[in-house]
This record gives sequence, C-alpha cells and structure tokens, in this order.
Amino acid sequence: MLFADNIKQIDSCTVYHAGPDYVVELDIVMDADTPLWKAHDLSQALQDKIEQLPNVGRAYVHVDHEISHKPVRVCIVSSED
Repeated sequence: MLFADNIKQIDSCTVYHAGPDYVVELDIVMDADTPLWKAHDLSQALQDKIEQLPNVGRAYVHVDHEISHKPVRVCIVSSED
C-alpha cells in the first residue's frame, strides 16, 4: 500500500457526484490488533489527503479489521433554507 503499510487492503471505494464536486467513500482494512489511536490517526490523515485532490468536496474513510461485511454507506442529506 502506498499511503501506509498498516493498510492491508482496500475493501471498497465509491465516488459520487455532489454538484460539481465528488464525495469519496473508502473502506480500508487494518489488522485487528492495530491500536485505536493509530487506526484513527491514519484514517484521518488519509481522509485529509483525499480531500486535497482536485474536485473532492468530502471524503469518508471507514476502518475495519475484516471484509466479510457489507460496505459502510454514508447518507448525505442537504436542505435548503
């Protein structure tokens, strides 16, 4: 893995249009014994890096220790006042 050796696999990656920008959802797999602080810090750093890409308005990075589940989906709701 190019971003960090602690990431063992990318489970899924989904990109949506949100107006002129993109929303990126990324499910990554790390070892189950990875300390919570390390998993959090790494996933936050990856989210920040993805959000620096051109036209990415928002990124969500979900960390898990296995791939035998359905991918996490983030529901984006916007309202106009």
